Amino acid sequence: MWDCKGSISAQSIMMDDIFQFTTYIEPANASLLHEWQVASQDTTVERCDTAYFDNLLSLEALDPTNPEDTSDFGQAFVEHLFLPGRFSVLSLTTALEEYISSLPRGRAYAEVSQSFASLQKKFERIVGCDLEMTYDSLTGAAEVQEYRVKMKSTWLGIWARVRNLDLAARWPLGTIVLGNSLAAVTREGCSALIPQDDCTLAANLGQLGAASDGVIDLPSIALRKLHPALADPAARSNAMAIAGAGTHIAEVLSSVHHEEQNGTALEAFIAKLETDVARPYLVDVEVTVMNYWAEYIGAYLAEEEQTAVRRLLSECPVVTQGLAELLSMLSTIVSATAAVDESLRYSGLGNALLGANITTTIQARYRLARSVLLVATFHYAEMDESGEFDTDQDDLVRLLNMAMTTYQRYRVLQWVVEQPSDDTRSQRARRSTKRRNGDDVLSEGFGTLRVREGEEEGIDADNYETAYSLLHSLLARGMAQDVASGGLGDINTATSTFLERTLSMYNGLWDNVPLEKDVRLALTILEDGQPVHAGVFTSSFPDSSGMIYVKARAYLDIGEVEQSMTQFEKAARGCQGELSTTAAVDATTDRRSLVGIYHSA
Repeated sequence: MWDCKGSISAQSIMMDDIFQFTTYIEPANASLLHEWQVASQDTTVERCDTAYFDNLLSLEALDPTNPEDTSDFGQAFVEHLFLPGRFSVLSLTTALEEYISSLPRGRAYAEVSQSFASLQKKFERIVGCDLEMTYDSLTGAAEVQEYRVKMKSTWLGIWARVRNLDLAARWPLGTIVLGNSLAAVTREGCSALIPQDDCTLAANLGQLGAASDGVIDLPSIALRKLHPALADPAARSNAMAIAGAGTHIAEVLSSVHHEEQNGTALEAFIAKLETDVARPYLVDVEVTVMNYWAEYIGAYLAEEEQTAVRRLLSECPVVTQGLAELLSMLSTIVSATAAVDESLRYSGLGNALLGANITTTIQARYRLARSVLLVATFHYAEMDESGEFDTDQDDLVRLLNMAMTTYQRYRVLQWVVEQPSDDTRSQRARRSTKRRNGDDVLSEGFGTLRVREGEEEGIDADNYETAYSLLHSLLARGMAQDVASGGLGDINTATSTFLERTLSMYNGLWDNVPLEKDVRLALTILEDGQPVHAGVFTSSFPDSSGMIYVKARAYLDIGEVEQSMTQFEKAARGCQGELSTTAAVDATTDRRSLVGIYHSA
């Protein structure tokens, strides 16, 4: 919450059970309250002030042949205004209506009187529509910079007005309990609290550094209900030490240029790593890791930086134990079961908020997986150099293998949530609402995909555009999430359900071959009308008959018939056992039917 001046400092309270607010009426034998604490401030968040937009937008003409083109302003401001969860629709609509009423009568009637497919489009067309280009009285040249200054000032005025409206709209009036959820009552309704999961909390604490030291001193009872994996002080200390050390290594590598490749040392390391995890593991992982250390990590960590990493890891008595705990945490999705209301489904705005929460969770888990891999590499190199291992060397090698595979799984999911919707969608004919019997054996094996047939592609419920996000497009159709009943905390429930359906992880997983969930996700992306994304997704894993089949379908959808036939042939041979051992047939695929698909194609 914030005060009327917009201060982002807040007060939070750690409780044994955040839902047991009945203790205010009927006190329990032992107090659940720990103490009032001032929430920490994230200084890495962009302030989005005038200076921020000055750096983001240029006053030079976007197109010299069309000096009145200011679409870059509209796209940038609309992207920031409609960031999921930032401003409410009511605040945005009110600000635009106030702006329209302030326009000179008759000047912009043609624009205002039109109908628009979405509120975003309406903003882009109407804001600044009354401005006119001026020309130099001597040369007749268009005064582009003056025109763009006026346009940017207009957009900054809209931005400031939306912020002021939203600040007043979300002023908390009080707190209530609805079902099992704590909510803050505001002018527009209720705002629900969305707690972080264990991995997100560990990753964020690693970024805070010394500012997170107070968390170590919290009693176990304060975290037992919300963050059970971090309730034990020793586990908490291990997680923060490894996350902090991994974050420090990543920051150092991102600040130095790689000697042989374009970009930073971290970018070069990630590029090499992603190439390796997309292929079968043919070299012993300890050999691979030592190559990483020699070429991408050790060579760019000065002795003082290595000393700093050792100092951070000194808070973790047994590093291999801490690594094992975090890998177990990353492979676990806490199942959030809740009753489903079949009469409800997420709106477009609801899917945008859900997508934002899923993205935040996956990005935090990816950062933690990267930290685990960097620390595991650093620790193995240290142990290998000294010849003294703090545990059995085979156990540490197994952890290295698990760390690489865990990184691969989360890197693939992070790629999915970062992609815009496929540009080729508009170039393809719409698929029939009924498919030929037997033309998709893989779909039959995976069950019915929840595709909203017949709806306009690229548009979610309440006319919310999905072109900005592949994830939103999937949530709107092929991976629509159930709405939990009886509370406001269903965003977390839906996030957990999404991760359960897409993350093919279990504790001890060391091989990078695609599993059923990976093929299912690739197929869902393809069925959503995103063949380019589906093809790229399949390239993130070693070959398997299921992935090759999806790749063949993707080539066919974009018109690459010869490439498609080649992939169909590989998939069919894989079903007959003629491909490499990594091309094992997925358990849900009928071998004979898939061969038949290839021959009929």
